[in-house]
Formats: sequence, structure tokens, C-alpha cells
Amino acid sequence: MTNNNYGEKHVGFFSLKRYPAICLFLLFCILFCGCYVDEYKSSERKQLILDGEKIFKEYLARTDPKAKITEMKEIPYLGENHQFQLTELAEGTYESGGKNFAFAVNTKTGDIFTSERLDEFKEKLTGHINRRFDLRWTAVKADISLGFLTPLRPLNSKRRPIADGPLVLRGMLPAKIPDMDALVAGALENPDLELTFRAAFTGRPLRADSVTPDTVKAGSRSISVKLQRLPDALKAEVEDAARSAYGAKPGWPTNGQTCLAEESIELDKRGEVTTSVYRKWEDYTHNGNVPLTLRYPSCTRTCEKPGNAAVKTEEITVSPGTDLTIAENGTKLEFRVRGGKPIRFFVFLDDLSAVGNVKEIAVRNRKFHDAAYNESRWHPVLGRWAVGSKEERLNHIESLQHDDLIVVGPAAFEMLRAKKKDAEKK
Repeated sequence: MTNNNYGEKHVGFFSLKRYPAICLFLLFCILFCGCYVDEYKSSERKQLILDGEKIFKEYLARTDPKAKITEMKEIPYLGENHQFQLTELAEGTYESGGKNFAFAVNTKTGDIFTSERLDEFKEKLTGHINRRFDLRWTAVKADISLGFLTPLRPLNSKRRPIADGPLVLRGMLPAKIPDMDALVAGALENPDLELTFRAAFTGRPLRADSVTPDTVKAGSRSISVKLQRLPDALKAEVEDAARSAYGAKPGWPTNGQTCLAEESIELDKRGEVTTSVYRKWEDYTHNGNVPLTLRYPSCTRTCEKPGNAAVKTEEITVSPGTDLTIAENGTKLEFRVRGGKPIRFFVFLDDLSAVGNVKEIAVRNRKFHDAAYNESRWHPVLGRWAVGSKEERLNHIESLQHDDLIVVGPAAFEMLRAKKKDAEKK
């Protein structure tokens, strides 16, 4: 009896009486909680990796005999039954000349993709963008990400994917590139490339029509180009940022340098719709009890082209003092935009001493009065206090919008002054 009681007490939840309940619980997790499991055998996975390894080792023996594979794994997909299935592809990493590269292999066709020539592609693409749009920059910090599209072929043809579409191999290009210059020249029109190009640069002013929807041809699939012209005074800062690793330069905002920009252009192609947006950025200083400087888009020109239809153009201009005003109500500064124009802007304080005995700044959104939106911090590149969202490690600065307000109260400016001193010591 004692042993039976012990078993009943400790086996408990896993007893046979509760087995149906356990099964129902697991089924619930799978169906309603987003739990997915692999529907392939470990032997199938192992064979896929062995086949891919054999193909890639033969490739390395011909092209780079001293290179070594350091990791390999399968590339799965989500099947119609919401379970993971195997594709024909395996991926991994290899070491060559002290550097690590990514690769992928189609075990049926023998097609190989690697990241080995990715830096070469990025360097040539940066030059191509400069020439194609006649930008003539004097310094540039370019951030490029890409994915190469290859057909999704199930290892078991009877197990269909839940959604049609290709696989995207991030940061890889075909191992066989007959002409890199030709690949770069056609990058914006290449249906097999997903491309994101971001550049902060100094140089001659942009034109509102420098980049238009007609820039990208019909063959493109997913293209994003963002150009931000910074003041010439920041040329040395741009050059320094270009030499630094991502997120490594103190104060350099990694989420885009719009808060530094004089002008910006964004071009996006998603499916059949292409959009370009030109913005001219200016400063507006509010000389009230709390002197603020707004960095706002004085002109926004949006062009949209759906498929082969004609381009639709809309232009919005914003004039400070009329379209954009700041109302002071006790300790609150409220941004008001006439006509509900949906604009975003950056808010700066040039000098804390100018606000006298004001001790605290907090930013809130009018829709969520009870939740603090963000805080202020010293921006070493701009030499200003930036008001808005930030992540310390990545120097992230977020813009505010037309339905935000700033709440000023007596609490923590001394702490902010201390932050500035600490920054100066570094």
C-alpha cells in the first residue's frame, strides 16, 4: 500500500487516468498557442546535411582548399499542416583566411550560395548608387542588407508549404557570379534580390526628383533606398562612422540619421507599388518659457506608382507658427498641427541653463497620458539635448509626432546635468 500511495502521489499528473487530458492539452498548444514541431525524421535531416556537406566540400576543394566547414544545419519550411518540413537546402558557416562566411547548398541541383563576395558587392553598389542618382557625395556611411531569392523546393514534394513564395537567403549571393559589375548595375531591377540600402552622406543638395518611382523597373521585387544628406560640417563625423562597427560610435544614431539630415529621400518597392518620399528638414526654435528647437519636415513630396499606372504626386508644406505651433499650458508644452497633417519631428534643447529652474522633462503621448513616453539625453554629435526615445547601447533616437506633448516638472534636471558631465569625461 505504501508503495502504491508513493507511486500515485509522485507519478500523479502522468498517470494513465490523465493521459487523455494530457493529449488534449498538447493538441491545444499546437493548434492555438503557435507551437510547431518538426515533421521529419532525424535520419532525413542527417542525410540532407551529409549531402550538402559533400557538395560544398567538393566546391571548396576546387576554389579554396584551406577553407573548413565550421557548422551545418537544415533549412526548414512551414508546411500546410503547420509542421516544419525539410527543403532541399542546407546551410552553414565556413572559415577561410581567418574570416567566417555563410553558405547554403541545394542538395538536388548543386546550386551554392555564399557571403564571401558580399563586401565586394556592397562596395560596388555604394559607388553605383552615387553615380546612378548623381549624388556626388564627399563622405558616405552606407548600410546595406540583402537577401537572395531561391525557389522553395520541399525535399518531399507531397508536403506542400503553407504559403507560396521563394526562400530568402540573407546575406548571400550565388557562388558563381560571371560579372560582378553587371550584377551590381542591375541590382535595383533584379527580381531575385531583396535589397535595403541606407546612406548618410555629405555633398551637394538633393533634388526632390532625384529618386522617383520610375527609378525602379517592373522586374524589382522588394527594394528600399534611403538617402540622407547631412550638413557639410559633419563630414569628418560621417567618415569616422563609416570606419566604425555598427552601434560602436558614441552618439551616432543607428536608426537612421534623419535627426541630423538637411534632406532625405526614401524609395520603397513592395510588390507592384513603388513609393518615393522627399523631405526637406529645417529647424524651428520656440522662444517660450522652455526654449525648444524642432527639427521638422518643411516640405514632404510623396510619389506613388501602382504597377504600370501613372505616378500620383502629393506635396505637403509645413510653416512654423501657422501649420505647426507649440502651446504652453502651465507645465505642458503641446504640439499642434493645423489640419491634422501627419508629420513627425525631432525635439532638442540647445542649452539646459536656458531653462533656469526647470528640473525635469518627460515626454508623453496625448492618447496615453498615464504612461511616460521617453526622456532626454545629451547628443554628442549634435551638441544638443535630444528629447525622445533612445536605447543607450545602440544610440537610438526616435522622432515625436503631432499628437505628442512634453510635460515639464520640478524633479530631475540635476541628474541630466550629471549625465552630460559623465559623457564629457569619456
